[in-house]
Amino acid sequence: MDVVGSMVGGPIAEALRLFFLAFYAIGVTVLVLRVLPLAFRSAPVERRAEGIYRYLPFFLLPVGFLIPPVAMLTRVGEFNAT
Repeated sequence: MDVVGSMVGGPIAEALRLFFLAFYAIGVTVLVLRVLPLAFRSAPVERRAEGIYRYLPFFLLPVGFLIPPVAMLTRVGEFNAT
């Protein structure tokens, strides 16, 4: 067995997967505890978003933070390098 083939599902790959999942978990925690509550505060009238644009961060930010960990957990995009 060659070196590359043995590393595809090896301990290094699993350690990196866990590292990045932990990194994203910290990011989601900061998003929920610090960023989203700030969005509820009123901005000055000149800078306030109106209409549908006001709710855009509530939909886009969680989606941006949830897609990468879901892809890592489901192993989407992985392939064997043999």
